[in-house]
Amino acid sequence: MLIRDGDQNMHHCNSVATQVVEVSNPITGRVWMDRNLGASKVANNSNDVSAYGDLYQWGRFGDGHQCRNSAITNALSTGNTPGHEKFIFRKLRIILTGVLFRMTIYGLE
Repeated sequence: MLIRDGDQNMHHCNSVATQVVEVSNPITGRVWMDRNLGASKVANNSNDVSAYGDLYQWGRFGDGHQCRNSAITNALSTGNTPGHEKFIFRKLRIILTGVLFRMTIYGLE
């Protein structure tokens, strides 16, 4: 379910915003969130899908693209606000010293 937070103009993929629970490093004194943005809980292990959270793209606000069930497009945007809620996924092929490497923008291949 996608809802809009009227105060921050932010889409949340669940029915509520991510709970912010701060944890502090006793050595450095730095404070961190205990979970990923969009995660419903702290991870118990690396396969804990409830702890994965949302998939934000660099520079984009939470317009709905970050939801794991959002639509996908391969059309690149000229700015940080493309005017849609789709996840931008585009593959590039780069040849370096005769070896083909596959690199994906905003995703994994």
